[in-house]
Amino acid sequence: MGFFGRLIRRRREEANEASENVLFKELVLRAASRYDAARPSRELDAYWSRADSLGGDAALDPDTRRRLRERSRYEFANNCYARGAGLLWANAVVGSGPRPQLLGDDRKFNKRVEWAFCEWAEEIGLAAKLRSMRVSRFVDGEAFALLHGNPNLAGPVKLDVSPFDAERVRAPYDSNDPLDVDGLKIDEYGNPVSYRVASTRLGDLSVDFCRYGSRRSVPSSWDVATTYKANEVVHWFRRTFSEQRRGEPELAVALPLFALLRRYTLAVVAAAEIAADYAAVLSAERVRGRVRLEAAGIAEMVRRSRNRARVGDDVAGRLFVDATSSGATDDDLRRF
Repeated sequence: MGFFGRLIRRRREEANEASENVLFKELVLRAASRYDAARPSRELDAYWSRADSLGGDAALDPDTRRRLRERSRYEFANNCYARGAGLLWANAVVGSGPRPQLLGDDRKFNKRVEWAFCEWAEEIGLAAKLRSMRVSRFVDGEAFALLHGNPNLAGPVKLDVSPFDAERVRAPYDSNDPLDVDGLKIDEYGNPVSYRVASTRLGDLSVDFCRYGSRRSVPSSWDVATTYKANEVVHWFRRTFSEQRRGEPELAVALPLFALLRRYTLAVVAAAEIAADYAAVLSAERVRGRVRLEAAGIAEMVRRSRNRARVGDDVAGRLFVDATSSGATDDDLRRF
């Protein structure tokens, strides 16, 4: 046996050994796995190909959260079902706003405190702010508000609540701190320590998208931010996983289905419009400049349709005409 014959034989033996090893591993895995979902399946391997082992913060990285926010806001702005669900949640959770109820022995004191809280809440618009924060949690995944003093308030309580967008809580561009979760600084135990709130964000009226769209063209003044302590910032989101510190939009899981629902609704409406738009397609000869109809459609359908086609030139032996304007009688239409 020559050199090439030995080489081909060796390659065949290696291929057979590799196929046997793969088959053996599959048999061992199928025998050792108790759960059907953990076993390899040729039908579902493509479906599970996107499954990963990322943690809560790694799965919700800044770019992923940005895309989810943008798509959720687009769907909320254009889908009546999504908007209705978000506003329903906000009205059901917040309603007309919080109302304290004191159950102390002094009823007059209880009433004074309750009325003082209601006056302060009405002055700062607390109910509207809380409803907007609940909508932000539904669409953006998280809502932020800053607790600060406002000397312009007329009442004796100068505390004010100022909600702001989630994009403003972000880390510096050159940040490599493992305890900094995109602007949220945590301690070694995972508790929030501070929030870095930027003075502006992409999408503001003072920001040019074409100029500030890339990281290279961002000016030095773009990354101006203020750091607030954790007790000065309200961070409202749903923690789904144990090590999750930033929120995901509640609308995210329904985005693909909402897109298909919009397409389905538009398709149903388009099909109804096409079904309601009746026309007559005839093959006729021109007699003295006029066309005599021998067949059209059902009289009620034709008369109900408002679209009228002009009697024009014969195109490939077919002529589009309006049965109601061509002298066709009910007997002619029924005979058709």
